Amino acid sequence: MKPPGFVGKNFPDHICRLKKALYGLKQVPHAWYTELWVLLLSLGFVNSTVDASLCIHHNPGVKLCLLVYFDDIIVTGSSPVEVSTLATRFSLKDLGCLNYSLGVKVTPSTVGIFLSQRKYITDLLHKSGMADTKPTSTPFSATYKLLKDYGDLLPSPTKYRALVGSLQYLSLNRPYMSLSTNKLAQFMQNPIMAHWTALKKVLRYLAGSCDKGVFISTTAPLYLHHGYLFYLSSTPISWSSRKQRFVTRYSTEA
Repeated sequence: MKPPGFVGKNFPDHICRLKKALYGLKQVPHAWYTELWVLLLSLGFVNSTVDASLCIHHNPGVKLCLLVYFDDIIVTGSSPVEVSTLATRFSLKDLGCLNYSLGVKVTPSTVGIFLSQRKYITDLLHKSGMADTKPTSTPFSATYKLLKDYGDLLPSPTKYRALVGSLQYLSLNRPYMSLSTNKLAQFMQNPIMAHWTALKKVLRYLAGSCDKGVFISTTAPLYLHHGYLFYLSSTPISWSSRKQRFVTRYSTEA
């Protein structure tokens, strides 16, 4: 549709033809994704079957990995030749070695890489008005039970829902945060004051543990083992949590 003020008198029913996708249009992500992956596939990259945003290039003696999040691209590998080809097709800016991406701080060292979310947590605490709160040593009490209808409803549940939603991203580097986040997320529809108090305890724990994260070692042997979590060497790389699909009748069945 033509914008107001640009409707021609002689051709009132004509529309605009879009020659180049711009930011702000809902077609942009799809257009960008299609254009980028067509080029990558033509260069010999293969889309990962595990992660749709990961593209891998294999050649004798050469391996490249591209991780794409809209217009943020993380590149690692043994040859920069194919990467320079992207610059001939797209306007790219090389930001140097990776140190921060999507709320995750990347700290490299001679023995590995440390991933943390200090800035994300700090921003979350300022957003909740708890930047100067007193830290606590645990995020959630195993004996404390949250009830659905036992207390006064929050006057405005929007803030509660937004903060609990923000906590989900923290499980990226802290698998143990999934438990408290899952508990709090069960009461998104009608949160009460007790739920808000439990949420503030989680935020107080984060205030005192901003620097915790996941360390990926370059020296440990790369063997895979798993239980409730999958580890590559000593680094947790995948995990999940879910409720039981049925109600157990006794503890052995559980």
